[in-house]
Amino acid sequence: MSKNAVTYFLMGIMFILPYAVLATGIPAFSVFWAEEFNKELFELLYNITFVLSFIVAFVELATAIVGIILSVIAYKKEEIKRFPIVRVIYFILCQGLYSAGTFILTFLTVHAFTYGMGI
Repeated sequence: MSKNAVTYFLMGIMFILPYAVLATGIPAFSVFWAEEFNKELFELLYNITFVLSFIVAFVELATAIVGIILSVIAYKKEEIKRFPIVRVIYFILCQGLYSAGTFILTFLTVHAFTYGMGI
Protein backbone atom coordinates (compact mmCIF):
# COMPACT_ATOMS: atom_id res chain seq x y z
CA MET A 1 0.00 0.00 0.00
CA SER A 2 1.46 3.35 -1.00
CA LYS A 3 1.80 6.38 1.25
CA ASN A 4 -0.79 8.06 -0.97
CA ALA A 5 -3.41 5.40 -0.19
CA VAL A 6 -2.57 5.48 3.52
CA THR A 7 -2.94 9.27 3.70
CA TYR A 8 -6.32 9.09 1.95
CA PHE A 9 -7.37 6.36 4.37
CA LEU A 10 -6.30 8.48 7.35
CA MET A 11 -8.14 11.49 5.92
CA GLY A 12 -11.30 9.39 5.70
CA ILE A 13 -10.89 8.11 9.26
CA MET A 14 -10.47 11.65 10.57
CA PHE A 15 -13.62 12.72 8.72
CA ILE A 16 -15.80 9.86 10.02
CA LEU A 17 -14.37 9.44 13.54
CA PRO A 18 -16.19 12.35 15.29
CA TYR A 19 -19.51 10.63 14.63
CA ALA A 20 -18.42 7.62 16.70
CA VAL A 21 -19.62 9.41 19.84
CA LEU A 22 -23.15 9.20 18.49
CA ALA A 23 -23.00 5.41 18.89
CA THR A 24 -23.44 5.82 22.66
CA GLY A 25 -24.68 9.41 22.74
CA ILE A 26 -27.96 8.75 20.96
CA PRO A 27 -28.84 5.73 23.15
CA ALA A 28 -28.05 7.82 26.25
CA PHE A 29 -30.34 10.54 24.95
CA SER A 30 -33.07 7.98 24.23
CA VAL A 31 -32.80 6.37 27.68
CA PHE A 32 -32.98 9.77 29.38
CA TRP A 33 -36.17 10.73 27.56
CA ALA A 34 -37.84 7.30 27.80
CA GLU A 35 -41.09 7.00 29.75
CA GLU A 36 -39.43 4.76 32.30
CA PHE A 37 -36.09 6.38 33.10
CA ASN A 38 -33.40 3.79 33.81
CA LYS A 39 -30.83 5.77 35.80
CA GLU A 40 -28.17 3.03 35.91
CA LEU A 41 -28.25 2.46 32.14
CA PHE A 42 -28.23 6.18 31.47
CA GLU A 43 -25.26 6.78 33.78
CA LEU A 44 -23.37 3.95 32.07
CA LEU A 45 -24.04 5.31 28.56
CA TYR A 46 -23.35 8.88 29.73
CA ASN A 47 -19.93 7.94 31.10
CA ILE A 48 -19.06 5.74 28.13
CA THR A 49 -19.86 8.61 25.76
CA PHE A 50 -17.50 10.99 27.52
CA VAL A 51 -14.71 8.40 27.69
CA LEU A 52 -15.29 7.58 24.01
CA SER A 53 -15.06 11.26 23.08
CA PHE A 54 -11.63 11.54 24.70
CA ILE A 55 -10.48 8.34 22.98
CA VAL A 56 -11.74 9.65 19.64
CA ALA A 57 -9.92 12.96 20.17
CA PHE A 58 -6.70 11.09 20.96
CA VAL A 59 -7.05 8.89 17.86
CA GLU A 60 -7.73 12.01 15.76
CA LEU A 61 -4.53 13.56 17.08
CA ALA A 62 -2.57 10.36 16.36
CA THR A 63 -3.93 10.09 12.80
CA ALA A 64 -3.11 13.76 12.21
CA ILE A 65 0.49 13.29 13.33
CA VAL A 66 0.92 10.13 11.25
CA GLY A 67 -0.75 11.83 8.27
CA ILE A 68 1.57 14.83 8.47
CA ILE A 69 4.62 12.58 8.69
CA LEU A 70 3.49 10.43 5.75
CA SER A 71 2.64 13.49 3.66
CA VAL A 72 6.05 15.05 4.28
CA ILE A 73 7.85 11.76 3.53
CA ALA A 74 5.82 11.29 0.34
CA TYR A 75 6.61 14.87 -0.69
CA LYS A 76 10.34 14.40 -0.03
CA LYS A 77 10.35 11.21 -2.11
CA GLU A 78 8.23 12.95 -4.78
CA GLU A 79 5.42 10.38 -4.57
CA ILE A 80 2.92 13.21 -4.45
CA LYS A 81 3.09 15.35 -7.57
CA ARG A 82 -0.05 17.45 -7.13
CA PHE A 83 -1.10 19.50 -4.10
CA PRO A 84 1.26 18.00 -1.49
CA ILE A 85 0.91 20.98 0.85
CA VAL A 86 -2.89 20.70 0.88
CA ARG A 87 -2.66 17.34 2.62
CA VAL A 88 -0.37 18.68 5.32
CA ILE A 89 -2.71 21.63 5.83
CA TYR A 90 -5.66 19.21 5.96
CA PHE A 91 -4.06 17.20 8.74
CA ILE A 92 -3.02 20.31 10.69
CA LEU A 93 -6.23 22.32 10.44
CA CYS A 94 -8.81 19.57 10.32
CA GLN A 95 -7.48 17.81 13.40
CA GLY A 96 -8.53 20.77 15.51
CA LEU A 97 -11.84 21.16 13.71
CA TYR A 98 -12.72 17.49 13.98
CA SER A 99 -11.75 17.35 17.65
CA ALA A 100 -13.93 20.39 18.30
CA GLY A 101 -16.72 18.65 16.39
CA THR A 102 -16.30 15.56 18.56
CA PHE A 103 -16.71 17.56 21.75
CA ILE A 104 -19.63 19.57 20.34
CA LEU A 105 -21.44 16.36 19.36
CA THR A 106 -20.72 14.92 22.80
CA PHE A 107 -21.97 18.04 24.53
CA LEU A 108 -25.09 18.36 22.39
CA THR A 109 -26.18 14.73 22.31
CA VAL A 110 -25.50 13.89 25.91
CA HIS A 111 -25.06 16.78 28.27
CA ALA A 112 -27.12 19.60 26.78
CA PHE A 113 -30.21 17.53 26.09
CA THR A 114 -30.11 15.39 29.21
CA TYR A 115 -28.76 16.88 32.43
CA GLY A 116 -28.52 20.32 30.84
CA MET A 117 -32.31 20.40 30.31
CA GLY A 118 -32.81 20.34 34.08
CA ILE A 119 -31.09 23.72 34.55
